[in-house]
Amino acid sequence: MKRLILTKIILLISIYLSFGNTWKVINEKTWISNKDFPTSQYVFYETSNGFKKAIFQINGSGRCAVLSLIYDVELKGDTISLKNELTLDSLYVKKEIKEKRPKTFILKDDLTIISNELSYDYKKGFEDARICNWIETYSGNQIIPIQDLKAITIKENQIYHIHSFNLGPNPEDCGIDDKPELTDKEAVFFSQYLKTPAQKNGFDFKNKKILFVTGSNGSTLGSKIEYFKDVREWKEKYNDKIATSLIVLDDFEKSQYGYDAIVTYWVKVYNPKRKRVLEQTK
Repeated sequence: MKRLILTKIILLISIYLSFGNTWKVINEKTWISNKDFPTSQYVFYETSNGFKKAIFQINGSGRCAVLSLIYDVELKGDTISLKNELTLDSLYVKKEIKEKRPKTFILKDDLTIISNELSYDYKKGFEDARICNWIETYSGNQIIPIQDLKAITIKENQIYHIHSFNLGPNPEDCGIDDKPELTDKEAVFFSQYLKTPAQKNGFDFKNKKILFVTGSNGSTLGSKIEYFKDVREWKEKYNDKIATSLIVLDDFEKSQYGYDAIVTYWVKVYNPKRKRVLEQTK
């Protein structure tokens, strides 16, 4: 009898050592379904004000995630209970999606969480939290940095507001005048806002003179003040970038017209023969 009791105690201790800190095992990891299609994932994390959360996402084609849900998390031993399911992006929910989302998981081991409600498991796919950016396109980030997400205070049974996230380049204190010379803050802004074309062309915005061009065919001289006004308004309304592009001028154009590059905004089709708009600067 004593030996049996001792064996049970050892077993309980073993279970506790394995799963006694379930949260440590699952927290800020990416758990991915092992079914073929569509794949889905969970990420568990804790907010700065102490609430444990889980975000469930179904991966999609053309979008980082076609469905994003949030849960409150309760732990009891190796059991992970999800409650208060809320849709994060109801605008994009497809009615035909019939994914049966589990409410309870069991931590099988440090690589697998399972549910009796599903025929497939969730495996630890990544050692870090990779939450698809479901809420904004302004920053250009496909993945929401987990530290930024955790910093936002959110209570039980609550979703994130569209303006909760302050990601991406900051347009404040930019466009306060129409001088072609960029200020240090404007140069920093453009190095992020137009990062891809700038890197592609090896262009550094620091100490550069920029010509702003607008109009459907890019034949109208624009304004730096109006450009940043549009950037701020579009960010506030839609958390998105405006339609904009970078055109780096060649050495002859730089010497002839005094600008280093053209930044277009709201241009549908740009005429590659840009001499006409450059001539307007004289």
